[in-house]
This record gives sequence, C-alpha cells and structure tokens, in this order.
Amino acid sequence: MNLDKSQLDAVTSPLANTLVTSRAGSGKTRVLISRALWLQKVVEVSPKELLLLAFNKKAADEMSNRLREHFSEEDELPHVMTFDALAWALVKPQEQILFDDISAGQRQLTNRIAGIQNSNRNLSAIIRKVMSSTSVVRRVLDFLLEPFIQGWKDIEEGRLDLESRDNELLLLHRNPEITVLENDRLVAVNGDYVKSEGERLISNTLFFNDVTAEYERAFEFGETVYKPDFTIQHGNEGGVIIEYFGLHSIPEYAEQMQSKRQYWREQPNWELIEIFPYDIASRGEEEFTRYLLGILKNFGVSSRRLTEQEVFQRLPKSVQIDKYTKVLTSFVTRCRAKKLSPSDLRRRISVYEPTDEHEEIFLSMAEVVYKAYLDDVVGDEFDDFKGLMWRAVSLVEDGQVRFTRDRDREVGDLGIIKHILIDEFQDFSEIFYALIDAIRSSNPNVRIFAVGDDWQAINGFAGSDLNFFINFDDFFENTNHYTLTNNYRSSPAIVDVSNSVMASVDHGAPVGVAVNDFRSKVRVWKLSGLELSNSEMNNHNGGKFIAAVIRLVNDHLEYGRNVVMLSRTNTINSVPLDIFLEEVRSCISLVDHQKVSISTSHQFKGLEEQGVIILDANARRYPLVHPEWKYQRIFGDSEFDITSEERRLFYVALSRAKISLDVVINDIEYQEESPFLDSLTHLARESFVYGSWNYLRAVPVGAVTVLVSGRTFDVKEILREEGYIWNDNERVWQKKFSGTEFEDYSLLESEAWFTSGVKIRVLDPGGTLIYESGSTS
Repeated sequence: MNLDKSQLDAVTSPLANTLVTSRAGSGKTRVLISRALWLQKVVEVSPKELLLLAFNKKAADEMSNRLREHFSEEDELPHVMTFDALAWALVKPQEQILFDDISAGQRQLTNRIAGIQNSNRNLSAIIRKVMSSTSVVRRVLDFLLEPFIQGWKDIEEGRLDLESRDNELLLLHRNPEITVLENDRLVAVNGDYVKSEGERLISNTLFFNDVTAEYERAFEFGETVYKPDFTIQHGNEGGVIIEYFGLHSIPEYAEQMQSKRQYWREQPNWELIEIFPYDIASRGEEEFTRYLLGILKNFGVSSRRLTEQEVFQRLPKSVQIDKYTKVLTSFVTRCRAKKLSPSDLRRRISVYEPTDEHEEIFLSMAEVVYKAYLDDVVGDEFDDFKGLMWRAVSLVEDGQVRFTRDRDREVGDLGIIKHILIDEFQDFSEIFYALIDAIRSSNPNVRIFAVGDDWQAINGFAGSDLNFFINFDDFFENTNHYTLTNNYRSSPAIVDVSNSVMASVDHGAPVGVAVNDFRSKVRVWKLSGLELSNSEMNNHNGGKFIAAVIRLVNDHLEYGRNVVMLSRTNTINSVPLDIFLEEVRSCISLVDHQKVSISTSHQFKGLEEQGVIILDANARRYPLVHPEWKYQRIFGDSEFDITSEERRLFYVALSRAKISLDVVINDIEYQEESPFLDSLTHLARESFVYGSWNYLRAVPVGAVTVLVSGRTFDVKEILREEGYIWNDNERVWQKKFSGTEFEDYSLLESEAWFTSGVKIRVLDPGGTLIYESGSTS
C-alpha cells in the first residue's frame, strides 16, 4: 500500500500501546491493515499472534477482504472479528442470544421487555400505587402523551405548516404504488392509525372530551365503499360525520369533496362537519376544542373533559407499553453493560437524586423490570450480548483463553496473541475494556494498536465512552500517539466546512487537511427561496421539499455523480426513507435509479459518496435531544453530552461527501436552522455559499404509474420479479416508470405477465388515466 509520511510513521511505530487519531478521509482502515501487514511480513509476527477487532460485522468483513488482497488463498490470515464474535467464540453459548436489529425488523429483546411489562404483578402494583396521586398521574400522562400532543406545540410555535405537511401525508396514502404499513402511520391517542396530523388532532380532541368516534367506518357509496374520517353514532339510525378535507387545495380533489357533501345531504338523520387545515392551525388547541365541541353540541352530541385518571385508564395498553418499552429496553441494556446486579441497581437508585417525581417513578419501574429480566429471562434459555461479553471476560480471567470459530475451522489462543489492532476506537466502552484488560492480565506482553477519530464518536447511546480515547494513557502504559490529518476523500471546501463544525468547540485539536484539488463549494439551501414551476406544482401538488430535493438530485446526476441523501432519523417529513427514495427515483430516468440512495447519518458512518445531500439541517434534528434522555441520567448522561454527540454526528454527515455537498434547511416547516451551522459564518465564500434555486433546473418529467389487475394470480411471481408491488387495498399490482421510458404504452401488452384476463391501466403523475389495455396509446 502507498502511504504518506504520517501514515507510514504510525504503521511502523515501535511495538508499544499506540493510539492513532485519524480524521475523516485520512485512511484509518488503510493504516490498520498496513500495520497488520507490516507486523506479519516485516516484523515476522505469526498470523496466529495477530488479532484485529471491529465493532460491527461490516467493518470486520472489510478488514478481512483488504487483508486477503495481499495474500494467496493458501496463506493464513490474522484473526479478524468483532468483539461480539470473539465473545461468542470463547463462550460457545447454547442459549438464544436476544438482540434488536431494527433494520431487519427484529426486536427480540424489546419483545421480552414488553412481556415483562404485561405480566409482572409487582410492576402493575407500582402503577396502581402511583396512579393514586393526582400529581403523579399528571407527570405520567405528560410522558405517555408527549408524542400525541407535539403537533399542537409545533403548530402554535410556528414549526409546522399543517396544510403542507398533510398534503404530503395524504397524497402518500393515495399513491396507488405505495402500501403504507400501520407502523409507518401516525397513531392517535386512542390507538387508531390515522393518515394525517389533522386527523390525529381531531381524534385526540374527541378522545380527551369523551366523544366516541369510529375511524373510517365503511358506508355503501354506489358500487364502491366510502369511509369517512370519523363517524359519531347518535341515536339508532344516524349521527354526525366529521370529514377532514386536508387536500382541499388540490383541484382534482374538489370533485370528491362535492360528492361527499352530496352523499350526506341525501342521508337522513346524518349531519356532516367539514374541517379544513386552517380550522385547526388558525385556532390552536383550546380554541379548536371549543369550536369542534360547540358544533357537536348543536347536533346533540354531548361532551365532557375526562379527568387525568380516566385518561390513563382508557389509554390502550399498547400506548403505555410502546412508550415505556423503548426507554426500559435501553435502560436494561445499559445496566447489563455495567454488569449491575439488582442489588447494585437498587443501591445506585437509593443514592441518586431524581430531577422530578416522574423520573423517580420510572426508576421504580425500571428496578422491577430489570430484576424480572434477570430472574425470568436470562438463564438456561436466553442471554444477551452484554451478558455474553461478561461471560467471556470471566472465562479469560480464569485462564480459558482458547477460542474457536467457523465450525472449528478457525482456532485461536489469546495467550499467544502479541498484537491486538482495534478499529474505531472512539466507540470503545467499559465492557470492551474489561475484555481487553482480562486478555492483558493473562498475557502481559500483548500490545494494543488502536485507530479512531474522537470527532466521530456517535455511539454514546449504546454505551460507548469517549473517555477511553481521550485518556488513553490512563488505561494503557508505555504509549505512543500519532495523528493523521491528510484528507484524501473530500474537496477543500468540504474539509473546511467539516472542520469548522468541530474546531469551533474543540479548540486546538488537529483538523483535516485537504489533499486533492476538487473544485466545489458547499451549498446551503433554504426552501423559503424556492419558487415552484408549473410542472412541479402539478407533479408534487405544491410540495416544496420533494421538488427541491429532486432538483438537487438531478443536478448531481447531470454532472455524472452518484448521490446519497442523508437524514437524521428513519423518516423525513414523516415519510419512511425507503418510500421517500422511491418517490425521488420515480421522477428521474430509470437508468439513474441506482445512482441515487438514501440513509440515516448513523448508518452511513464509515462510507462515502461523490455527492451528499443532507436533508434536514434544522434545529430539533441537529441536535435531536429526545425528552427521554433524562431516564438515562443515572448512568451519567447529560444534555450537554448528548448535544456534543449530535454535533459529532453532523460532522460525520458532512464529511461523507467527496466532490459535492448540499445542506438543506427546511425553513418553511421547521423554521429554525441547526445551531451547528453557526460555525460556518466565518468561512470564506470560496468554501460555502447559500444556493440560489434559480440556477437549478426544475425537473419537468413526472412518473407514470402502471396498474395491473384482473387474473394476475398465475403471473404474480413474474410481476414481483419485475418490480411490481401488490396493493392489497386496491387489489392491483403497480409500478412507477419515468414518463420518458415509454413511447408506446401498448408495448406493455407484449410482456410475459400480460395473459388472458389481465388488465393494464396507466396513470399520469396527477392520477389521470392515459392508457388502458385494448386501446391505442
């Protein structure tokens, strides 16, 4: 491998405990692999005496693949694995290891915690006891109901444009290609899944005021079924209907509104209440409640405000469990990482001073849950990765240092390991140190070579402790330190912007130095300056955010760049990332689809792309400080620490770009930009600029939707293989195509899946039928 002087110095450093600080793009993995190669080929260390450790399987696989490039198939490689894999190889557990993998939809650990909440009598007793106190009930409800009442706060504080948001959400549900799963919907406080923020606010208002309403009850509507938003039965044969016309500003929806009005005029004993986004947004919570309940009273529907105890008693169990389970699962994991026994936790709680009565209640619950988890879950049948790691530590401390992997095809002995090379050392933690320390106790001659970047320490939520990086000399004796600053990844402008975000708070720390001469500027974009073209208004129904993103994506593609869109969370503007990606791809040529990707900033750490678009450089996204953070205060967490980690996450997002970086501020919906952008104001204009939308071409071509229905059972596998998606609600297969991909839609009738009884329809971006099988294109 070709190495610069700084890299070469680190790779060939004396055989001592060594920490290499490696800024973004400076060749961290290259140095780690080069060190292993140098030790094996120059120092002649046996591969059996080398152990390379990573924190995730992807990083371990990458290290193995890079090493293999320098050896023949017959050559033996050093041991390369994750910390968890090493623990597994030492312990050889017979139990099922419980863990959550959100990306794969797997929540084994969370489900076990939820089971404890459902069945534990002691926990139920605590809840019954605390519910006897009015002040406690209020605090518990504040905790449980926070996500349900956030919409009102966002509206009243000017952070949420209700009409714009609900246009986007409701159109998503009307898109024939997309089946929106329940988990991706908004949930009202009564447990109903609803389609828009306005519907949720209406549902919550009815719930809190003891008005029983059925969501989307089915009525016959000619030959079809009509499901109004809310049905309030009043009397034996009638009642009140509430329709939320969240799409009233869209011309093609006006006809449907008129049809619904006419329908209810013709239904005896039924009254229709029409609610529009401005009815909600212009009033605020208290005035809108009076407004809606007043109309209902005129129609004979009574209401009364529920007491706090009544609200709690009527909350669906799923709401209570879902809200607490996430926090309790994290709490249990943190306790396991610290190897706390129930008595250890009890002592810690006894000397801890909660910030309020609600935190005190939570800790009482957490103590019960943790004891039940250790008593009833962990044992002969189940364990978790934290428990597995502590068992590995105990084995090594007892002198059992032999490990086997891959059905005994890989055999190792920690007693003869001379060098342990650790990747991403900023993610080191107490439990990993315990394992390394146990190895060193059994094998005092082992040396540590650790590489990482303290500016990319973003896993504190998982128990990582930056103290091991910052105070490396306190944990390891006879140390060497090296720093890599040459950035081989990014343009000078991107390096300047990335440095600025961190150097403004970490004064005097080494900063990245751009090596290449890519010419580019970091562009910062505000949605408020965007004027939509007529085609964008039609294609995106006036949605500025999606139109802006498509303009930026298209700009990257026109320059021949691949581009990734980065989001702080798994949703952007309440839309799941995979669905948002398909919406963007539907507006570009099919040949460019694989050039456009999307990810969270966390998941894209360690990766890079030619172009990067940060979608949400707003306050409350960077930094994203969850209200639940205080339930981890007992472990030493602070709001300052969380905000600092959020700044480092923003740095990670910025530093993924190689050639071009765009930062989007949604100043229409969320108003305030991220405070982390304040650090850019001193930079020279050759580094970053506020972009002008006038210089970006509007993308005029929308996507057409192909619907395949009829007798499709026998050809469903062919349709699925060709990318069609089944929409169970509409009973059709559907797929979007760029409008430029077909000159003649009748060619669809030559597809292998077009058999007798199959029907094809093609809709334009606005939903108008433009082709039907059997007709001419």
